[in-house]
Amino acid sequence: MTSTNSTSRRRGGRPKSEDPRADQICIRLTQSEKSDLESRAGAGNLGDFIRAQIFGRKVRNPDTVPAINREAWIELAPLAANLNQIAHHLNAGKSVAPDHIQDIIEQTCELLTEVRVGLLTGK
Repeated sequence: MTSTNSTSRRRGGRPKSEDPRADQICIRLTQSEKSDLESRAGAGNLGDFIRAQIFGRKVRNPDTVPAINREAWIELAPLAANLNQIAHHLNAGKSVAPDHIQDIIEQTCELLTEVRVGLLTGK
């Protein structure tokens, strides 16, 4: 067995930053100021929000998904599952009834039309 030098071993996880955030600035806020900041930050990290405000960056909040997108996702999920099952059967060399494939294609076209209209109209 060969031994490896522990310093050359690759460790998992996120690589270390070349410029880590080690310095701190502490400020005092009233409870209402803190509540206001937290509500403006939304579901995002408060430190990231404050940093974005100070340095004039756009505040990103990836947790906020519009309701129309959630609804479209929910409507398309069963079709995606059916299409995956058909693909799995075909890849395994099994046959799939042509009328079943035709039904899935028609349903997919109808739902995609609804999703496209919903994205354009917001309904």
